[in-house]
Amino acid sequence: MRFLIDENVGLSITKFLQKEGYDVVFVGTSELRSRQDEYLLRFSFQNKRVIITNDKDFGYIVFRKKIKCFGIILFRLSKESPSLKIEKLKFILSNFGNKIVNHFIVITDNKIRIRKLY
Repeated sequence: MRFLIDENVGLSITKFLQKEGYDVVFVGTSELRSRQDEYLLRFSFQNKRVIITNDKDFGYIVFRKKIKCFGIILFRLSKESPSLKIEKLKFILSNFGNKIVNHFIVITDNKIRIRKLY
């Protein structure tokens, strides 16, 4: 599985996923830096990368504007600690690995919502 980590998520998630053996691009240190969300969605779809973000605008763009994407994991946590994000991401990867691609996953403090994209 391949991931595109949004600038607002942070480098710790990138390093964690790389350590786990995943193919990861971090927007903040790539040619994608400061690109618009719609551009990132098209890039991720064309390159078969799941976006990991804190930006809820992606939901609006995907569901209202109908822009295709490969998959999205959206963090909506009350605390933005890297260790909490990694803990939640580990849970998703080990328990819902088959529902990451082609799904929109929202991770909150006390629940996980998974919605099929197409």
